Amino acid sequence: FVVSIISNEDTCSSNEIIDVEKGETINITSPGFQEFHYPANSLCSWTIYSVSESNRRFLVKFLVVSIWPSYNCLFDGVVIFDGNSTAAPMMGKFCAGTPTYNLITKGPQLHVVFYSSDQLNYPFRGFQIQMTEIEPEQKCTDDEIICHNKNCVQKKLICDGQDDCGDGTDEESCGYPVRHSVPCGLTPVDPDLGNNDRIVGGKTAVPGSWPWQCSLRRKGNNLYGHLCGAALVNDQWALTAAHCFRNRNNASLWTVHLGKFIKEKTEPMEQVRYIKEIIIHPKYLGLSTNPLLLNQKENDIALIRLNAPVSMTSHVRPICLPPWQIKLTQGTICHVTGWGETL
Repeated sequence: FVVSIISNEDTCSSNEIIDVEKGETINITSPGFQEFHYPANSLCSWTIYSVSESNRRFLVKFLVVSIWPSYNCLFDGVVIFDGNSTAAPMMGKFCAGTPTYNLITKGPQLHVVFYSSDQLNYPFRGFQIQMTEIEPEQKCTDDEIICHNKNCVQKKLICDGQDDCGDGTDEESCGYPVRHSVPCGLTPVDPDLGNNDRIVGGKTAVPGSWPWQCSLRRKGNNLYGHLCGAALVNDQWALTAAHCFRNRNNASLWTVHLGKFIKEKTEPMEQVRYIKEIIIHPKYLGLSTNPLLLNQKENDIALIRLNAPVSMTSHVRPICLPPWQIKLTQGTICHVTGWGETL
């Protein structure tokens, strides 16, 4: 069953303490949520405790985040802490436009803070968050490995050519050669190419019709947020822009998502890999010194090596690389793919 905690329509009281039973789910909403706008100058907080075993955790899901957007959610936002106060590690800060993902606390407590500036920001409604008290983290046995995604897989399955972990962990460092098991540049799903010779807003793609499109996501505050696109070139390498890694070149903080259509939803055809190596073009310039390329980048290209080979499917396939000496002529038709604000 679900218990809903609905804040007073106009104000916030002092910190509200909420006790949650084993397996119970609660929904918390911001003040003014039922009236479709939240009040200015709000500062609300909730501390949620599990009243069962000390090793229990909380699964946090964002049902609605309709909060006025600003850089780093500076003016209005909701913050989740992995503990019983703001002194605990911050799991994430959210407002409109911030990618939201399910969160799992490390222990039986979490703290939620909502704040707003002195401006009434119509038509932003506020937030609704669902929290479920769940089982302790799974422990792997002696004959199992723990995958990067916390799954457990039997050691005998290591390097068997199958992605048993679901993120390639068990197929890392197996010495596989680069494989070209399917033709490049071909897709089983026909794309909608349209007939425009200009990009004006773009259009929604046919799911699976651009199977080399990757989403590069960077870990921050225990979240993976989409930052850049990439193109799969074979089962272990992808191509992207060098500027994606400017001041962000720690490979361990990135994940690569393939076979996706909706940016903020886990999908059946999706595959996840980690970045093993980042190779930025040695002559990359964030700001060109060439007067003909004023305020532009030069050699803005990078290669990323995946931690393990991906499986080629109808939704995951490589793009073709042109010969190095090719020169595009005026009038050449090109197609640009990626994600917009909602996809």
